[in-house]
Amino acid sequence: MAMRAGAALVLLVASLFVSLRYTLVTWGAESDIATPYLIWSGLRQYGPGFLTSFRYTADNWLLWPLPLFWMVFSSIGTAPITVILIGWSLFILCVLMAYLIVRNVAGNTPASVAATLLLLSNRSAIGAMGFLSYPVTHNATMLGGLVALYAAIRWNVHGRAWWLALLTVSLLMCGLSDPWLRVTFLLPLACAAGFGLLAVSPASFARSLALLVCLIGVGILLQTKLFGLFNFLPNIPLELDSVPKQLKSLSLTATLAVMWFNVLPLAGTSYLWSPSVGETVLDAALLGITLAGVSALMLRQLSKSVATDMLFIVAGVSVIGTTAAFVGLHLDKSIQTGRYFMASYVLIIMVSCAAAGRAWPRLAAGPRGLLWTICILMGTSGVTSGGPIWWTRPVPPVDRTVSRLIGFLRANNLDYGFSSYFGQQAGAVTWTTRGGITIWPIIFDQATGIVRPRTGQTSPIWFSPAGVPVGRHRAFLVVSDHDDSGCRNVALCVHAVTRQFGTPEETLSFGDARVLVWNYPLLAAAPGLQAARADPYPVGAELETTSSGGEGRILGEGWSAPEAAGTWSDGSRAEILLHLPAGWIGDAHLVLDATAFVPPGRSGQTVTVSVDGHVLTALNVLGGADRPYEITIPASLLATGSGVVELSLPRAVSPNELGMGPDLRRLAVNLHSVRLSRD
Repeated sequence: MAMRAGAALVLLVASLFVSLRYTLVTWGAESDIATPYLIWSGLRQYGPGFLTSFRYTADNWLLWPLPLFWMVFSSIGTAPITVILIGWSLFILCVLMAYLIVRNVAGNTPASVAATLLLLSNRSAIGAMGFLSYPVTHNATMLGGLVALYAAIRWNVHGRAWWLALLTVSLLMCGLSDPWLRVTFLLPLACAAGFGLLAVSPASFARSLALLVCLIGVGILLQTKLFGLFNFLPNIPLELDSVPKQLKSLSLTATLAVMWFNVLPLAGTSYLWSPSVGETVLDAALLGITLAGVSALMLRQLSKSVATDMLFIVAGVSVIGTTAAFVGLHLDKSIQTGRYFMASYVLIIMVSCAAAGRAWPRLAAGPRGLLWTICILMGTSGVTSGGPIWWTRPVPPVDRTVSRLIGFLRANNLDYGFSSYFGQQAGAVTWTTRGGITIWPIIFDQATGIVRPRTGQTSPIWFSPAGVPVGRHRAFLVVSDHDDSGCRNVALCVHAVTRQFGTPEETLSFGDARVLVWNYPLLAAAPGLQAARADPYPVGAELETTSSGGEGRILGEGWSAPEAAGTWSDGSRAEILLHLPAGWIGDAHLVLDATAFVPPGRSGQTVTVSVDGHVLTALNVLGGADRPYEITIPASLLATGSGVVELSLPRAVSPNELGMGPDLRRLAVNLHSVRLSRD
């Protein structure tokens, strides 16, 4: 007995070491992982309003883990290694919950096997295919879902009210953070509760009914975002893919399954691997045989115990629902979107071990041997998937690219500016230097080179005067064609930003990138200052704000990315930056060529136009084809030769909100062009 306990302890420590090693060599200081620090820092600097201003993505928001990050940052510190270890800790807690659930269903040995297999997941699963230990993805949501599943099992078995309360709180917190939970846990739990209504026992029926009512209530609260309290959170766009794309997604799903459940030792030793046809066929065959056998065992064991029913039904509905959503919906799909199957992977291992454990005394030697063989092969392939990392030094959390950029900026006395999100790791630099060097992420328009704020995982506060660090008004802009932000030609981008922000005071070289320096804060400057710095309008010329027109520089806050037909407003207000030619005398006449987004039951959009707080006119912009709308600006409001034309858009609304498509932008008008005339 002591030897078995000792061997189990050694295996546990070794498994923990494998997952920790994979985590430390895979993740480092990059902009996504910097998000917890940036939110924490923003809350401390700007107050609670920052939380509602932040532009979240639907699959890595940090509502419920935020208190954890706050506690760690406030007590231990904000070093990159701290956040990386939080990600690993979330994964370990998920493994612990999986162990507790399987132990409740099938006993200690199957639970230990499940936990060991999860800890020995291959490097692609833990890394940038499955993201199991990533600090800002579905692992936090999965932890909440597993807690809810455990609470549901305990409620059905013991009927203690606190289990129902724990389930409710867990689902609400995680579901608000991440809509992904609704498919992976909320709907499956509701199906399991519905199955429980078939129970003969009055007590079991009553508990299942109470659970179902509770889950329906949670669903209503999530759908209404707590009756509008959390309306600042994004929805998941729901749009079906075309059939050819669905077939392609189905093929990708099969590849992802093989990568998750690889049983071939020494296969896939690279960071991300592409399995050969032979590997795919062999892995798929073994996986298919195993899942078929496990499914048969599951079906035989249904209605044998409440805990078994709950686990098996939740797992089955979750896997089917996740696969259907991934294949059927229009989503960004690649090897890295394997993270959507995180819960499926964990639940499949859990039900496989639970079903085999419960049926073990009745299994013949052949099936037992096959199951043990697959477990050993999966564990071995997980260990060997690390490849060279086992005999090389771990990469430091702050990689060489970020360190070099920090050193360059410090050497040139630059501590505030803008760069791309991933290419130059804007968030990582800000995080690593604890704000000593502050970089806000921007994107370049692919066609024109015009710069605008990045809309995802940012706050508009950063691109306003409030976002300028105290005492820093000299700003830089990093321009490179080796980044994620659309600058495909450095010369084009340099020309575009010179027209947009004026001639830079200094131009530096950082490798093949250009670092342009101005003595004012660029996008975060007051709109009037931005207008004064931009190139003047040519009289009588059509300044097209289309993706090919190249005049996005005249647009201030409140606009989305240029498109072929123009640029859509996004929000309840939008700005046009106006700079008159030198020596201008008299009123200015602007002609806006525009159309409107018209919801059902309306004829157009009411647009109130003002300059410097003075209301000039109210326009009724109609839908359909572009139409000209004229605005006259009195000379008295343009004494300096420049100004900001503000469009108030009180009826802006998103198509997604109206059930008209996946677009989450709050649309009102689409601006095609602007023309300045003297009369």
